[in-house]
Amino acid sequence: MDWFKRRIDTLTPDEYDRCLALMPAGRRAQAERHLRPQNRLATVLGEWMVKTALAERCRIPVEEIRLERTGQGKPYAAGLPLHFSVSHSGDWVAVALDRRPIGIDIEMLRPLDLRIAKRVCTQTELRLLFDGPPLFAPTADPLLLRRFFEIWTAKEAFFKQIGTGITDLQAVSYEKLRPLHFYEDGLILTVITAPEEPRRAP
Repeated sequence: MDWFKRRIDTLTPDEYDRCLALMPAGRRAQAERHLRPQNRLATVLGEWMVKTALAERCRIPVEEIRLERTGQGKPYAAGLPLHFSVSHSGDWVAVALDRRPIGIDIEMLRPLDLRIAKRVCTQTELRLLFDGPPLFAPTADPLLLRRFFEIWTAKEAFFKQIGTGITDLQAVSYEKLRPLHFYEDGLILTVITAPEEPRRAP
């Protein structure tokens, strides 16, 4: 498993133009439809990061990388043995690669109104999160926010890993996910990979 991140303001004009030129017409139009420049740059940077990483690891020209989507919308690299996942938050984009299906989620650590926890957490998770009765209110408590962001990003990464699209976050139990959490630059990055298949006996 490998992951890396970049700020959108590090995307050079040459990288931007080259990435757009390599996109199929439909994908290029979709990227350019974003009204907010931040979202447009994040979309292009994410695709560029994926393509250049796959090209380097598979030792092929970036022009040969073809990104497609499954029927459920999960992106994949046609004909290549690596899986990838992309996420962005604020000015940051993160990408994860692995030989097994993988999901990544990135979030800026920031004060939140924890009423959102009612949509994300199971009843058991709410009790553990608040260490007592739930307090659904805005908070800047760093420990409480860290616990919540770990649960939230793990569930988002899980749905990206299985490729179904994000549906019912409460239907997934955090304690069963076995996520990896990383903290850098005021961000949390959470990665989940599919379990390894057991080897057959010779």
